[in-house]
Amino acid sequence: MTEPLVKEITVPVSAKRAFDIFTRDIANWWPGASHSLSASAHKLPRNISITPKVGGAITEELHDGTFANWGIISEWDVGKKLVFTWHLRRPEAEQTQVSVEFFPEGDKTRVRLMHWGWDSMGDDAASAREQYNSGWDFVLGDCYAMAAN
Repeated sequence: MTEPLVKEITVPVSAKRAFDIFTRDIANWWPGASHSLSASAHKLPRNISITPKVGGAITEELHDGTFANWGIISEWDVGKKLVFTWHLRRPEAEQTQVSVEFFPEGDKTRVRLMHWGWDSMGDDAASAREQYNSGWDFVLGDCYAMAAN
């Protein structure tokens, strides 16, 4: 079994605000130029959004106006926790799971991202996990952290 990835950062905002930045404001901080389906065509996505409810989708509106789902929300607890399936650039049959939890710590919030379910990728599990290890450092640790500061 391939071990889950865990990333944590602390941001200087309330848990509700950290959650809102992660979800409602995703188009403003997600690095679409490098981490999207449009990026594969060296283009920018028109939009990236999250439908805010259980069963809602994480969606990219590609540069050409078509839409693609990156995952589906399975848990939505505003200011506390978000869980979703994830299959950006992969067939849905190889989807993984991601949870993002928000822990208030005084006037700051510790954000904990856990990404698991790598074995759905078969022989690619270990290499995919390694790519996401550095990928989440950039996406969460750099891009999201900057938006939340």
